[in-house]
Amino acid sequence: MVCVSIQEKDFAKCKEILAQCQMAEVRGDLCNFSTAQLEELIKGHSNILYTHRIAGSSLAKAMECMTTAIKKGVRYVDIEIEAPVDYLEYIKSYARVNGCKLIVSYHNFDGTQSLQELQTIYDICRRKGADIVKIVTTAHNTADAARVMELYNYKKKDSDLVPDNFMERGEQTGSLSNSFGEDEAQLVAFCMGEAGKFTRHLCLQLGAPYTYVALDKVSATAPGQYTKAQMEELLNPASYPYSTLKLEDTIFAGKPAVGIPCSKSIAQRAILAAALAEGETVLENYEPCNDIAGAVEVIKGLGAEVALQGKTLTVKSKGVKHLKGASKIFTGESGLLTRLLVPLSAYLAAEGQSVEITGHGSILKRNLGESAAAIEAAGAICRTNGGHLPFQVQLQGELNSNIEFSGKESSQIVSGFLMMLPLLEKDSTLTITNPTSLPYIELTLKVLRQFGISIGVEEHLPHSTIYKVPGNQKYTPTTMFLDSDWSSAANFAVAGALTNGVVLQNMPLDSAQADENILNVLQQLGYGVEKIPCGEMYNIGLSGRKKDTPVCGDNVVSLRNCPDLFPIVALLACNTPGEWVLEGVERLAQKESNRAESVYSELTKLGYRLRIEGDNMYICGAEQKKWESNPSARNGVVLACGHNDHRIAMAVYIAAILCNKDIRLDNIKCIDKSFPSFLERLKG
Repeated sequence: MVCVSIQEKDFAKCKEILAQCQMAEVRGDLCNFSTAQLEELIKGHSNILYTHRIAGSSLAKAMECMTTAIKKGVRYVDIEIEAPVDYLEYIKSYARVNGCKLIVSYHNFDGTQSLQELQTIYDICRRKGADIVKIVTTAHNTADAARVMELYNYKKKDSDLVPDNFMERGEQTGSLSNSFGEDEAQLVAFCMGEAGKFTRHLCLQLGAPYTYVALDKVSATAPGQYTKAQMEELLNPASYPYSTLKLEDTIFAGKPAVGIPCSKSIAQRAILAAALAEGETVLENYEPCNDIAGAVEVIKGLGAEVALQGKTLTVKSKGVKHLKGASKIFTGESGLLTRLLVPLSAYLAAEGQSVEITGHGSILKRNLGESAAAIEAAGAICRTNGGHLPFQVQLQGELNSNIEFSGKESSQIVSGFLMMLPLLEKDSTLTITNPTSLPYIELTLKVLRQFGISIGVEEHLPHSTIYKVPGNQKYTPTTMFLDSDWSSAANFAVAGALTNGVVLQNMPLDSAQADENILNVLQQLGYGVEKIPCGEMYNIGLSGRKKDTPVCGDNVVSLRNCPDLFPIVALLACNTPGEWVLEGVERLAQKESNRAESVYSELTKLGYRLRIEGDNMYICGAEQKKWESNPSARNGVVLACGHNDHRIAMAVYIAAILCNKDIRLDNIKCIDKSFPSFLERLKG
């Protein structure tokens, strides 16, 4: 149910708004109507929640309007937890006599307390006689929001609520009320603010009887509110047109063998390197996705010639000097491609001119301010849209020969510098403080070596890494086999391990791909991993969990250097007995979606138990709630959101196979970003 919060002071307009709403909250303290006007409003609507905050009015006015609203038939009244005891007792008794439900509400406009404190607040609201407990805090991050959602696992019966140690529970005895309603209380708990916005929708999936929305953007009564139209679209089954697959409809009904397309991380780096090399480069085992195609379009726009025959891509280039003078580069939705090109654009810019870098879709919503700061640290000018694309990059004089910046936010901009700096006439030193995702940087160095580029590395971990880059180097054309993608393979590896097994064909080992770590994770959680040599590659056999594996061994899984694995590893942990800790949550915010929020939201809908604290996600494995009792399973169907994020959407498909239930998705085109043939290979 969607409840529209109304604060309209114009009586006629308020009546019009009410006529559009199936359920509405009238904020009496903000509307400031007379009792006669209030009676007329209520008379024309059968599902009104009336709220009259004392702080915005007076106790006498609140008492008068509350009793009028109850007498005229509102369905709910809302009293704040801080209200005077006598006032609350009177309104509660009057509501009981007139068949009106009492909401006792708590709001924190500054932050979110600990879970224990929130549970105490819940107890207090119930002991005050609430039929519905409303707890709303302000979330500053996904961990705050997840903590509030934990309350849906806490609800108590009346008989459990009245301990002897009131004072130890943080409550004054004079404010207690033991006059409860007949039924167990319902809960409406969510968070204000942008970081908590998703909870306004998720709370309905967890059992909240309604959620609050604004009629439109102008009339919002709290930060982070959805509009009525936005929430109705989120709740409309027609917004989720894509059916997922059951186990019997996939290759995992048996024990399949499956091939995986080339790594987009390798392909994008190799395609750019090929354009910088004078001559003909041949890239074998090529299979495009949207991000790879975006890299091809970039080098074509810079003047390189590209030809595709079967699975072989040929790039002919006149060399880097002939690429100079570009004025605009379009990177699609690829964060990697964008960050690789920020340093290169400074090199390619004509003297006194700037290069515009832009894209479309989700990349425009991602804050890339760390990339702008990095290129400015090198001595270039970078004008941004508040840290977002489009960027205007301009070289003013020479770039610095000693460059230093933090790699905490992303390793991709580091890779961009490592591709550009060898082209400068002078030697350079690149110092990266707080380096992260080091396997991706090693992948860049591996590709550069294949194109004849040499870079020295001095590691002073965990504090810094220093790259010594000789100048005046030339990219040389090469023939290169594009290794299969471990990021894509991880979905099939987890699905196979949790069903009937799978063989991943022709996979590289020691590939420098960060997501090859999925093999270590599977072994750590007790699943079978067999590596069978096949020429220069390996066939990787994945099988179920070993029977003698303890429920809890080493239960901490670090994903800090491989954040793209987080969605599928979280699903793996959810289906593996034990309590698991996934490290690396703080690396997830600036992806195609806020993946901490996306992973938490979608797996919580499916009944899994997760919580977030700081950089860690805690998962109670194999403790999924009984499907039939899960409020999100409406008519046996869960409406899942892909968050326009390819890795989230693929993880939802794997989750559907494991649940063997009907899960619908709002968007699957996002999968084309990295793995267009995902569904084809999944079906077999």
